[in-house]
Amino acid sequence: MFYELLAGKPPFTEGDIAYQHCRVPARPIPGIPTELNAIILRCLEKNKEQRWANAAELAHAIRTWYENWKATKPATS
Repeated sequence: MFYELLAGKPPFTEGDIAYQHCRVPARPIPGIPTELNAIILRCLEKNKEQRWANAAELAHAIRTWYENWKATKPATS
């Protein structure tokens, strides 16, 4: 859902979608920061050992990314 929210579409939309969900890595979402893409793509890893262990880990990663992004974002008036 996170991928679809930011990309505007699911990670797989054509061909054998079931096969792709099981075998094909999702592509990074153009136009979003690399670090955020890494968080999202880790959610979609095929091997469960490579995904977040739980929602708390994912929330921590998102929170950490956001705090870092906010700290480096230029101030606006």
